[in-house]
Amino acid sequence: MDGKVVSWACKKQTGVALSTMEAEFIASSQAGHDFLGLKELFGELEMKVVEPIPMGWTIKPPSSN
Repeated sequence: MDGKVVSWACKKQTGVALSTMEAEFIASSQAGHDFLGLKELFGELEMKVVEPIPMGWTIKPPSSN
């Protein structure tokens, strides 16, 4: 997707975020966890890892329909 890494998974939801901000923090935390796993895998494969690993996200406000 536009030259960026995409991670997808399906699992049972274990908690409920009470706000959009909390949901974004949870998603960012999971993305960081996924990056650490990939960093470890790349290290085992003796592949170079760029540090710090760049993370980015876009928060779109809810539409006012």
